[in-house]
Amino acid sequence: QNMVGMLEMKAGNHQEAVKWFRKGAKHGHPDAMFFLGIMYGDGLGVQQSHKQAIKWLRKAADQGHENAKSVYEKYEKSASE
Repeated sequence: QNMVGMLEMKAGNHQEAVKWFRKGAKHGHPDAMFFLGIMYGDGLGVQQSHKQAIKWLRKAADQGHENAKSVYEKYEKSASE
């Protein structure tokens, strides 16, 4: 699911990518959670939502996803400023 999402994202099919990342995220895949958070943060294929971005990035970070940890920390820092 995550791989299909990545292919769709690279092809510029953002709504389709979100659909696949969401499926992977619901099955607990940390990469899918990370990319879903990025899509929400950038407003790609979904309405931009920093709240949703932080939610999914935090879930991925909690599973040890290193990139999610650093991006999550940036979102948290900017939200508190």
